[in-house]
Amino acid sequence: HTVVDAGDEVILGTNLAVRPAKENDGDVDKYRRAFAMLRRHGGESAFATVIEPIRGEAQIAAVRSLELPGAVRAVEVELASGRRDLALLGPAGVEAQWQGETVAANAELVLLSRDAEGGSRAVVVAGTLAWGAISLDAPVSEHGLVAVDREAKTLTVEGAFAPAVGSVVTLDHAGGRVSAYTVASVTADGENTRIEITGDPGFEWDAEEQTSTFAYVPHTSYAGAHVMRQRVVAR
Repeated sequence: HTVVDAGDEVILGTNLAVRPAKENDGDVDKYRRAFAMLRRHGGESAFATVIEPIRGEAQIAAVRSLELPGAVRAVEVELASGRRDLALLGPAGVEAQWQGETVAANAELVLLSRDAEGGSRAVVVAGTLAWGAISLDAPVSEHGLVAVDREAKTLTVEGAFAPAVGSVVTLDHAGGRVSAYTVASVTADGENTRIEITGDPGFEWDAEEQTSTFAYVPHTSYAGAHVMRQRVVAR
């Protein structure tokens, strides 16, 4: 169930399927796969699709796009059981009515659900939510990047930071790109924190110029504040 806007185009076709050719470049032209692409012209866009894994009969009765000021997208899902779900993508200062109660949200993502019997559930990612009797707070932890050691697979950030081993942290490259890393270990480094990750950071870091340069194609560079975050989830 894809949420579309007026003027959107759906393109169907086939393109090269690389995996079946394995390591033989000469076989690439032998394999093709089907694809579908939704295209929207002009400016920035947020696409939303609800995917239902079906075993037996489909349970989704309808998917709707709601106009809620302050949300990048608001998608309502109605189930055959009578349950209704609402996903708010990037709600910034949202205050609106849903299911007869006021929703106030300022977060990265909010999920609301009310079943046919009136039972309510909610999830908020990186932010705050108030909906009826539900009030949730999932604060974001932010730390500036200090140093990077690609060989040791470590990133050092400002201040005390204690993400759990196995959890995921993200690094915002001056607003131009976001990288996600899995935490392998955490060690205090004076007043700062050194985080070992499970793979190569993928970029070189110039602390004086506050610039990251990626070691891989397309070798892009990003100058400005680099901030590591861990997005807390509250239910």
